[in-house]
Amino acid sequence: MRLETIQKYQLERSQTSQPLYPGPEQPLQAKLPTDFRVSLKRRLIRQLGRFAFPISARRFASQMPEIKLPHVTHIHPGYRFTEGWFQSQVQRFVKPTQHTSVLLPGCDFNSREVRDWLSEGVGQVTMLDIVDWGLSFESAKSQLHSWYCPKLSFVHGTLDSIPLPDETFDLMVSRAVLEHVGNMEDSVREMARVLRPGGIAIHCFGPLYCVFGGDHTIGSYGFERGFDHLLLDEAEYQHRIHDGDFYKPLGVMADHSRYWALHGIFSYLRPAEYLDIFAKHFEIVVCVAVASEESLEFRSQFPAQWRQMLDAGMLPQDLLIGSMQVILRKPTTGTSV
Repeated sequence: MRLETIQKYQLERSQTSQPLYPGPEQPLQAKLPTDFRVSLKRRLIRQLGRFAFPISARRFASQMPEIKLPHVTHIHPGYRFTEGWFQSQVQRFVKPTQHTSVLLPGCDFNSREVRDWLSEGVGQVTMLDIVDWGLSFESAKSQLHSWYCPKLSFVHGTLDSIPLPDETFDLMVSRAVLEHVGNMEDSVREMARVLRPGGIAIHCFGPLYCVFGGDHTIGSYGFERGFDHLLLDEAEYQHRIHDGDFYKPLGVMADHSRYWALHGIFSYLRPAEYLDIFAKHFEIVVCVAVASEESLEFRSQFPAQWRQMLDAGMLPQDLLIGSMQVILRKPTTGTSV
């Protein structure tokens, strides 16, 4: 198994800043606002989720006590109903106004979260990314400003060293970012630094590395291989993810799915480790742990491999919690660790 190698990678990434990358040679074109409309079906599912989620979560939590963790407020199987309920919780803690300043790490101006917050009537939206979208942003800025009232800006930088002043923002929101951030200790400290006292951070991230398909790519070899990023030895794992002759016939999406694994762009953290780091700097007001339905099915179909991972030191929550959705609040008094 690769567990010792994974721990080595985690240690290395936790001690270094994330590298910066250049932007594309051809500027990104701004998509129309109409491309980001939410369908009627999705709106109805969101509304249903507000009521169905708590019932489903309570039932599942009673069946799965082994994956309960401190700070986790809700445990749910899969994503069904989760979006609508979590959105209702965001609305409880966030009341956007024309004075609200929002930081969005890990995105460009065609990301849905950017367009959603631009449409909320907030005063300032700042994008932060390790990819330099500066040229694209300058090219699209006038068009974007004609569509949206809020001010929009872009900053090229890393989450573990945010190139912005202290207490600049009221709100920070990220989606599918934190699972790729290596230096989480410094990153969370920086989040707290740039938020004003009482500021809110909202993060939805996953798949976590130790879950089924957590490396984004090994599942291309078949369902029974969904945990091979843990089960294989390092040499065999690297051979498989570097095997272009296997991936290319599967299509562009499958071939490109190797990018993260080939470059090791993961935090490698387990669920409890994320929560411990958050708790040093924030109050965790909401935390939804979403259990991976694929992990649950794998446990049922392949009990020998499941037992092998547990015997090697993995905990049930490490293998089952596929993603997390958190609402964090910066204390209004005191200092972070």
